[in-house]
Amino acid sequence: ILAKVTRDAHIRELSKALNLDIGSGYCSDPLTKKLMKDYFNNNLSQLKPFIRHSWDTYKRGKSEKEQKGLFDCL
Repeated sequence: ILAKVTRDAHIRELSKALNLDIGSGYCSDPLTKKLMKDYFNNNLSQLKPFIRHSWDTYKRGKSEKEQKGLFDCL
């Protein structure tokens, strides 16, 4: 329980420091999912040190961002 309380406090501090609503930080949280989408679409580079790059949500977003469209190579 102490670890969760401490983690939640750190998430709130991070949210304030970045001036972003990051939600709970868990991949099932809609606010966190939206933030990840915004990270890739708007290049929110200030988030990079805080994102778990081994997280499937991150990997999916990165893959979608890097994927070229059918007509992008013309």
